[in-house]
Amino acid sequence: MYKHMKTIKFALPDISKIEIDNVKKTLKTGWITSGKEELKFENILKKKFKKKYCIIFNSWTSAAFTLFYFLKKKNKYSEVLMPSLSFIACANAPFLAGHNVKFSDVDLDTFNISLNQIKKKITNKTNIILTVDQIGNPCDIKSIKKYAKQKGIILVHDAACSLGSKIDKKDIGNESDYLLFSFHARKPITSGEGGALLTNDKKIYNLSKLYKNHGMDKNTFVRSKISPTSYEKYILNGLNFKFTDIQASLLNAQIKRLNFFLNKRAKIRKLYDKFFYQHKKIVVIQREIKNAKSNNQSYMIVFKKNNLRDQLIKYLFNNKIETRKGITAIHLEIAFQNKFKNLKLTNSELIAKNGLQLPMHSKLTVKDCKKIIKLINSFFVLKGLYE
Repeated sequence: MYKHMKTIKFALPDISKIEIDNVKKTLKTGWITSGKEELKFENILKKKFKKKYCIIFNSWTSAAFTLFYFLKKKNKYSEVLMPSLSFIACANAPFLAGHNVKFSDVDLDTFNISLNQIKKKITNKTNIILTVDQIGNPCDIKSIKKYAKQKGIILVHDAACSLGSKIDKKDIGNESDYLLFSFHARKPITSGEGGALLTNDKKIYNLSKLYKNHGMDKNTFVRSKISPTSYEKYILNGLNFKFTDIQASLLNAQIKRLNFFLNKRAKIRKLYDKFFYQHKKIVVIQREIKNAKSNNQSYMIVFKKNNLRDQLIKYLFNNKIETRKGITAIHLEIAFQNKFKNLKLTNSELIAKNGLQLPMHSKLTVKDCKKIIKLINSFFVLKGLYE
């Protein structure tokens, strides 16, 4: 079936002439490392998410590691409570920065950490809560913020997947002390790789800005505009987590098209939802909390029965449709499993074992979606799931 047809890609960046022209313009200036395009994008994010400070990094992981590195310096012992159901970078960043990582389960219907799950795992040593908006779906961060504030706990918001998502018709991010974004190729807007840290904490901002640039006290672009004898100083030991103006020029164009990307993804989700809502006995579908709206970075179903996920992946692959397994349960991965041998997180483990992510991107057509749905329906019939 569909032997001679093109492959339907799982993810695909949407790069138009607008982005290409903006990148060309940057290339022609001769200034292609950190410069005015980066500063422009930082200002756009500050305004959009109502934070005083923003720093662009070369990845989400670099941004998160830098943040946790300086949060650790504030506390000799630090415990970060976070969901196990996430990409492994989410745990690597605080762990490698010296924090003790403690994992929580997620709710099965939202795939997200919740206040209820937090209360089950929190200890008197917990001083940071790291929330995740799984595949773009906003968690109930308002209730978590209220609880964290009462307990005097720092709230870090992993919004790697959720740029463009909303709560009460407003952009996510206002509730947290620290907000982290990713611009990886699968995200609604992308520069291939990239990340951002936003905060109102001036001290963390100043330290992070130094750290990402070898500890240097002057931005290279800013320094080029002042006295030639205004030499840089190295204030602290840092690393190279810098971003390029080539990438920033791509993002400055992409963010202008954000609503277009979001609308396209919303239409795709409606097509998937219409089919899967008829088959709730077979799969779990991600639910949004009240007044929340996902950016639909990804679309995932979770089979209620074991051993169907991988069979469907192979079936769709043989029909030229790319898919991916569900989200990782980090505590089960080799890098962490020895530290969490006796930990049981029922929902996270089920989602990791039986979760399947379907194609989701703005270049996906209605015809593509209908083909995917038709093949999944055929698979359900083939496996006798309608009986």
